[in-house]
Amino acid sequence: MERFAAEIGARKTLAQCLGITGQTLEDSYQGACKLVDQARFLEGLVLAGFVMAVGPENARVAFKLASCMPHLQDHASAADYYTLALQLDNHFIGTAYRLGECRQRLGKKEEAHQLFAWTMELARGNFGYRKIQEATESRLRKQPLLP
Repeated sequence: MERFAAEIGARKTLAQCLGITGQTLEDSYQGACKLVDQARFLEGLVLAGFVMAVGPENARVAFKLASCMPHLQDHASAADYYTLALQLDNHFIGTAYRLGECRQRLGKKEEAHQLFAWTMELARGNFGYRKIQEATESRLRKQPLLP
């Protein structure tokens, strides 16, 4: 890594230092998407992890990486990457919902409730999000905040 110190100091990504093109990163991301669609979650995780490790921070890559983890029974790591995805794009409704699911599975009831409420707020007035609104309403009804 010493040989890349100047480039990294100049805020270049590891991909740029290694000469990995944006097209290669995009192709790798698309490959991860296909693997996840085929329920090949461990392979999708590896490919999305590669893109996340060497490329610029990207909410959709963090989301794809996180989406593999619950299928591998790693809800805590999924929550970490969903959190990163939300930090990179706090209007990505799917991320708010999935992070709420992870927090719920981890027993973080209040955090899950807040995330589901935020999901509803993001979806409000957009009929394209009707399915996620219904799923969120169902979760809020099944797990009210009051004991």
